[in-house]
Amino acid sequence: MTLPSPLDGVDGPTALAAQAPHLRGCVPAPLGRRAAARGLDFLLGVLVGSIASLPLRSASSLSQVMSLGLVAQVVVIVFTVVVYVYFARTGYLPGGRLLGIRQVRLIDGASPGWAGFLKYLLIAVVGGVTLGIGYLVTVLLIRKPLNQAWHDRVTGLIVLDVRAGRDPATPAPPIDVSAAPSVPAISLVGLDEVKVPPTESDVPALWTSQAPDLGSSPVVGKPVLPPVSTPAAVSVVGGELGVITSVPGRRARTVEPSGAPETTVTPAVTSHVTPSAATPAPTEEPPATSGPVDGVEEVEDHTLLAPSPLSLGASGSLRALFADDGERINIDRVVIVGRNPTAPPGFPDARLVVLRDPSMSTSKTHAVLRPDPGGVWVMDLHSTNGSAVTTPSGIRTAVPAGGALVVASGGQLHLGRRSFHVIEA
Repeated sequence: MTLPSPLDGVDGPTALAAQAPHLRGCVPAPLGRRAAARGLDFLLGVLVGSIASLPLRSASSLSQVMSLGLVAQVVVIVFTVVVYVYFARTGYLPGGRLLGIRQVRLIDGASPGWAGFLKYLLIAVVGGVTLGIGYLVTVLLIRKPLNQAWHDRVTGLIVLDVRAGRDPATPAPPIDVSAAPSVPAISLVGLDEVKVPPTESDVPALWTSQAPDLGSSPVVGKPVLPPVSTPAAVSVVGGELGVITSVPGRRARTVEPSGAPETTVTPAVTSHVTPSAATPAPTEEPPATSGPVDGVEEVEDHTLLAPSPLSLGASGSLRALFADDGERINIDRVVIVGRNPTAPPGFPDARLVVLRDPSMSTSKTHAVLRPDPGGVWVMDLHSTNGSAVTTPSGIRTAVPAGGALVVASGGQLHLGRRSFHVIEA
């Protein structure tokens, strides 16, 4: 007999994922396997007690019986303490370890800790006062689909079958963020020819010319060229992050007097026409801009202004981190994360975010995060357990201590044992 639940009709893994997203992929332990694990625990206790009491059979006097009996009690008590300390730290009792039955906290998936002691203290008190009847009643009143007894609900624990599902100690499966739009990154290098159909708003009026279609007959007349003293028009957005979104000559439209087709323009070349015999070649051309812009460094597939130090201004490219425990962290500026972070030198005005980490796997001041055109930029601050990034395709790379990497939208960021999914803000 089990009590009805609002989640009746829903299978255990689905109900568990809905109630505790950080336990996605875990499976509540079935009652049969739980009973088998408890039976093994009972048999092990009987075996230890029997072995500890063997010397009593050879006692020849009352004083020896009392002394050996005291020794046997101490052995049993020490064994019990060791078992439950191990249980508090790992979630495994001996029978559960053999059968793959583990208990964790429902709120964060961590080991039981003191909640484990409280659970079995309640069981002992209720069972002792009622001569075992109360314990049998609690078993009969277990709630599905999570298979929680009243003492599980009181202490906030959940019993899992790690052989049938995921062990909470392993990373959770990624969240489906395929619906999130991707942000294209533009680099100044490698654009030999861009064949994307342009729009009139993509090219400043300065770069509009009356050149004919490439390969057509020459046009008589002096071509319209921008003044030499006029710098190339570059549109920069994103505040001090300096994300370059418009490159001169990347997408240009030529104006034809008779509606000629559009042309493909090489990025580093301004408006140019083939001179004819009647038209002298221009004596001066604007300088080509084939190399990187000053102050810009290449970072994989996007271009950023070199930070010195990283600015704290707003960015036009916002991301958020969705944590494995359901926490959401907006990365709308430079953020310092850790168990109890403080602003390191160079980031005096950064936003400080305290990470919930019962396992203590993250450092006090673990990493620096900031928005990036392709995702989230992360710098590891020489943390104890390190940082890593995982691409949307599943390739994991460790962030060097004191170094930085970019985790793309749809990928994962790992800080110690904590995992975060990079999504659109």
